[in-house]
Amino acid sequence: MNQDDVLQLFVKEAENLDMAHNKRLDTIRQLAQLIADTRESLSEDSFAALVRIGATIYKAKLSQNRARNEIATTMRESLDSGKD
Repeated sequence: MNQDDVLQLFVKEAENLDMAHNKRLDTIRQLAQLIADTRESLSEDSFAALVRIGATIYKAKLSQNRARNEIATTMRESLDSGKD
């Protein structure tokens, strides 16, 4: 199996994901558990790569949450200013 084979698996799996049941935080937790469970058998490079992948997913989730909060705050402020 090579990188392209795995990427094709990602594409196929992504088509089947039900995002209502597969939250990004759940994915981060699953990855964290997988890393924890396999830590002893991972090389240092593989471990570091998986941690970077987890950090990337976590950072994207954090950015998404911040953006949602900013939009919600802006909308509330706009509605509040219209009440005056």
